[in-house]
Amino acid sequence: MTDLKEAPITEHLAEIRYRIIFCLVIFSVFFLITWCWVEKITELIIYPLKSVKPDIKLAALSITETFFTSMKIACYAAFVLSLPVFIWQLWKFVEPGLKRKEKTIAKFLLIPSLFCFLVGGLFCYFIILPVSIDFLMTYMGNTFIPVFSFSGYVDFSIIFLVIMGLIFQVPLLMVFLDFVGIFPLEKMEKNRRVNIVIAFILGAIFSPPDAFSQILVSVPLIFLIELGFLLIKFFRKKIHFFTNVNDES
Repeated sequence: MTDLKEAPITEHLAEIRYRIIFCLVIFSVFFLITWCWVEKITELIIYPLKSVKPDIKLAALSITETFFTSMKIACYAAFVLSLPVFIWQLWKFVEPGLKRKEKTIAKFLLIPSLFCFLVGGLFCYFIILPVSIDFLMTYMGNTFIPVFSFSGYVDFSIIFLVIMGLIFQVPLLMVFLDFVGIFPLEKMEKNRRVNIVIAFILGAIFSPPDAFSQILVSVPLIFLIELGFLLIKFFRKKIHFFTNVNDES
């Protein structure tokens, strides 16, 4: 593709069009694949609920709910599988316009970002979701009969998975804020106690209203903040090293 710094606007638009079409084709292919496996994917999504109450069944509140919710699940799965391609296409588009130091930090953060999102999703899937579901169902007591709609449960699970995936981006967000100078490491370390308070506030917001669930979210978040401090120091050394190497070459 043409260098972004020199290409006219028409070539930029043509390149954007090409990359969007390519991403849509990839997404469509993955959607067809995930649609063929949608029953298995649905079983995986329902697993946290089944692990708490094995005999429970989800309800379809309309004649079309099962079909459209299954399509939604296939779309979510296709998007997750396509995400590396989307990010790669975005990177190839913006890379020519970035400075050498910006390219270095971006390369260091892209793959770890996907990894952190995956770890956050798995942490939510195996720990946060079962505990949250157990608490919410216990809160009903014997007064109510638990009846969950298929669509409602899927939306509930996906929202939790995405939130935890984003929370696990905190260390990389700290690296980025330090890199651009908005919130450097020295200032973060001075506000360590404030960071702990913020972690518990976020834990209270993104978890059911019981102490155990809040701790399950807040404590990992505190460790993520501490990991962010270590990553900033590591990336500072690496970026300085690679910048010096590139300057000499």
